Amino acid sequence: MSGLTIRINEVFINGIINKLIGDNVHRIKKLNVKMTDTKIHFQFIANLFNKDGLFEFLIEIKEIPYTLTNGYLKFSISGDDGIKRIIEGIIYVFSRFINGIAITNNEISIDLSKIEYNEKLKLLLESLKLDSFEIKNSELLLKLKYIE
Repeated sequence: MSGLTIRINEVFINGIINKLIGDNVHRIKKLNVKMTDTKIHFQFIANLFNKDGLFEFLIEIKEIPYTLTNGYLKFSISGDDGIKRIIEGIIYVFSRFINGIAITNNEISIDLSKIEYNEKLKLLLESLKLDSFEIKNSELLLKLKYIE
C-alpha cells in the first residue's frame, strides 16, 4: 500500500489565517492557533466599539472515517458561547446545502457516505483510506493510504 503524509504546523496555520484576517477583517487581531494531542485551540482579540475582547474556542477531533467517502468525521467544540453559536450557525447553513453535515450538543458530525460526489471524484476518494488524522508535536498530520 502506498501512502501520502500531509503535515501542517502551527506557524503555517497562523500565517495563513493572519494573512486572510489581516487583509479582510479589520476588527479581529492577534489570532493564534495552538495544536495539542487531538485539540486545536483558537484565541483572538476582537475590537468593537473601541474596546478589545479576548475570545477562545477549542475544536477536538473525536472520530475519523475509514475512507474519504465512508464513515464519520466528528469534532467537538467548546469555549466562548458566542463563538460556538457562530460556528453552529455556519455549520447549520452548510447542512442546508450538503447532506451528511450536522451539529448537535456542541458536536460537528460529517457523514461522508451521505455527501454527494462527482462520480470520478468518488472513485478516487473511495480508494484512499484515512490512515490517521492526528495532532502531534504541534503539527496536524493527515496520512492517506491507497487501497485497491
